[in-house]
Amino acid sequence: MNVLKLFGFCKFPLAVLCAALPISTYASELATDFASRSQSIEQYQTDLEELEREVGYFSYELIEPLQQLISAQLSVNRLDTAEEFVDRAMQITRIEDGLYTALQYPFLQQAIEIEMTRGDWEEVNEKIRHYTFLIGEHYQGNAPDRLQRMRWIATVHLRGSDEDSKGNKASHLIQVTSMNELAVQYAQLNRIANDETYGELLLELAEAYRLEAQNIRGGGSTSYRLRRLFADLDIIEDKKEAIYKRYMVGLEKLQMYRDLMFELYPDNGIISAECALLIADWYAGFGKKKLAEEFYQRAQSVLDSSTIVHSAHLPVFTSDGESVSAD
Repeated sequence: MNVLKLFGFCKFPLAVLCAALPISTYASELATDFASRSQSIEQYQTDLEELEREVGYFSYELIEPLQQLISAQLSVNRLDTAEEFVDRAMQITRIEDGLYTALQYPFLQQAIEIEMTRGDWEEVNEKIRHYTFLIGEHYQGNAPDRLQRMRWIATVHLRGSDEDSKGNKASHLIQVTSMNELAVQYAQLNRIANDETYGELLLELAEAYRLEAQNIRGGGSTSYRLRRLFADLDIIEDKKEAIYKRYMVGLEKLQMYRDLMFELYPDNGIISAECALLIADWYAGFGKKKLAEEFYQRAQSVLDSSTIVHSAHLPVFTSDGESVSAD
């Protein structure tokens, strides 16, 4: 197989390496690296077996060696073997600390990532439901860690909205929005809503609403499911009203982000311009041409008055969305 095609996902680093090395040399280095990793796996396996004989097959002392071995297996895409060790590691944590132990979280995440790599979304959906249950109902740990795990759950559903079956797309999009909304509220309740991480949460939530609006606008079964007002009843919201609601809530989150950035960086013109651009893009995406142009001009004005002028990076206005009524 062509080495370039095999590693086409790594565009920039590959281009640099290929410019410096002949293809035969590069392929040789890849083979050497793979052999080295295989030797590491064999060593991890040997170390694990020796420790097993000393402490027992389900000893808590095996957790760290198992983590190393799982990571090594995943690095060479040995999914089936890695999954076996993940299952074993989770079993050990539950034996030692109970069904809801926090020690199983990283292993459960790895199990989900393995299924996503395989493209088995039926398994992903089952495992992510259990993981969400643990984080939501039986969480053990501090607030910042919980927040990051909530964000990770949202990223799984975001990927599912693209890779899972079309019939599950709306469900994934709803989960993305719900989890991001919960993350924002959780940060507020736990008084961790005053830094750049909170700003990222606001942007992720605004993007979730944009994706919902985009898919509602696109029509079809996904649009229908996203506009269903009650899960068990076929009461469907008007398309324009559904889009407008998401437009307003997303805009509010972007304004909250802007206010936070102004508070964190009160004299930074570049950040001020970036915030104006975000809002301008939001208006543009929903067909609000005059408002979009106003904020693009505002961003340009701020940049013109700054020591570093970035006017060449300002986007050209285009409207790819229907206008939403403010009435």
